[in-house]
Amino acid sequence: YAEDVVRGLLPASYDPQIVLVPAPPAPDAVREAVADADLVLADKRHKHRLDRDTLAAMRRCQLIQQPAVGFDAIDHRAAADLGIPVANAAGYNRDSVADWTVMAILNLVRHGAEGDHRMRDGGWPVGRLRGHALGALTVGIIGLGNVGNAVAWRLRAFGSRLLFTDIVPRSFSGAAAVSLDELLAGSDVVCVHVPLDHDTRGQPGPGRGRGSARPCPGFRTPGRRRPRRLRGRAAGWRLSAAGLRERPPLAPRRGVDRRGGGEAARRVRRQPAPGARRPGTLQRGERSDPKTMSTLRELWDGGDVMIGGWCAIPSAFSAELMGRAGFDWVCVDTQHGLVGYDQMAVMLQALSITGTPAFVRVPWNDPGDIMKALDAGAQGVIVPMVNSAAEARQAVGACRYPPDGFRSWGPIRAALGVDGYSPATGNRRVVVAVMIETVAGVDAADEIAAVPGVDAVYVGPNDLAVTHGMSPSADTFDERHAQVIERILAACQRQGVVPGIHCGSVDTALRWRERGFRMFNVTSDAIFMRTGATQVVRTMRDAPAPARPSSSGYA
Repeated sequence: YAEDVVRGLLPASYDPQIVLVPAPPAPDAVREAVADADLVLADKRHKHRLDRDTLAAMRRCQLIQQPAVGFDAIDHRAAADLGIPVANAAGYNRDSVADWTVMAILNLVRHGAEGDHRMRDGGWPVGRLRGHALGALTVGIIGLGNVGNAVAWRLRAFGSRLLFTDIVPRSFSGAAAVSLDELLAGSDVVCVHVPLDHDTRGQPGPGRGRGSARPCPGFRTPGRRRPRRLRGRAAGWRLSAAGLRERPPLAPRRGVDRRGGGEAARRVRRQPAPGARRPGTLQRGERSDPKTMSTLRELWDGGDVMIGGWCAIPSAFSAELMGRAGFDWVCVDTQHGLVGYDQMAVMLQALSITGTPAFVRVPWNDPGDIMKALDAGAQGVIVPMVNSAAEARQAVGACRYPPDGFRSWGPIRAALGVDGYSPATGNRRVVVAVMIETVAGVDAADEIAAVPGVDAVYVGPNDLAVTHGMSPSADTFDERHAQVIERILAACQRQGVVPGIHCGSVDTALRWRERGFRMFNVTSDAIFMRTGATQVVRTMRDAPAPARPSSSGYA
């Protein structure tokens, strides 16, 4: 990490001495750097190792933070003996790893890599490509933590029978908790999602399993190491690690167009004549009714009250329905919604069809998450848990290309349909909303709202209540809760930024609109589905409606 990135993680009032170590291997430089450090950010690449001798040389360390999931580069048992806490970033990269896992399983059971190479050689190995239907197989998941859970969600959609084992008591709808021996005996495919350390090295061990599970070499969770004994064999059973066999790229065959599928493909493809258009379609840069095709920035600069929709269900169809409901904007929630990156991308495409501008609420104030959401086509981001002006500046910087920020150039969808898209264009278009939802955030509300580039402050009433010692609620019936929100509203009005709030009901939204809020959301697609279905059932059964509970805004 560069020094400015590390400083951006800390409140502006802190002025720490930051020591960077040279590229690995540099054990002596590492030992010298950490000797007097209060906080050590470990190497997420797992190159710089913190062994017992290095840890023993630390004279004042309060915490070792591993900015990834795997922590096998840290002797955490030695750290415990020495009284040094070690933390990892649980859930880091979970969706990418889960996607990769499913890809590797499909490649294994459908012989995908072999079929690809044979096809590039000019063949079409139909028999080999048939393989096995994933939905007809039993998949065993060792470790149902963040990544294992995400894998289970994906595999359940295929219809696979799921078994899992974990040292922590867990449950998953549609999956059976079993012992490790039962899992290995009953699974066609096994994936391992546990951090590598002394206890897990060598799992699941030789001589266990059934049949002939033969995944291809190379499958492991990024940031972790493949257990050695997965390569072992005993009693005629073999389980290696699953993944993709890499082969050197094949030279193109003479006369074949690799980009377009060959001569036959070129013959059938027809390019439209210049100026031709399909009836009823919009052309690049063309807009229909401005009320339905405005960009998020145009809405923001219009000064009107804006009503938003909220997508918690990971579905492009749900997003399209919300986009056609008449909201001024729709937010895809990747923090508390069940939405990963891949679902978010297609949901943004669905919203583009409707012409409704899209926000993405990112999981955290992480520059990588923010940039990926914007590159995927979000016109704005809602950044949770912003507690200081420094954190607000970090959020804004991730949304702006240099020199206004540090956003990396790669607008893979953001530039589509925008003639002459440039860094300056991107900087003008993006709307940045930061969330204030903690005691620290309220205390720094004026400083946060005053940060250049902050377009809105969006109140998260549930976390705001919890951090102030109250029950979570998006309806703000508690007077103390309302008073805290009023403090944030006043700061927004003083600094001239749009005040927004997440609401649990229309009545709550109307009440806050009267007080001066301009950006609203009322519940989500998940709540609309549940309440609508419940109402039909109760009406048909002539059952009395229950007393309405205070809404959390989520379920």
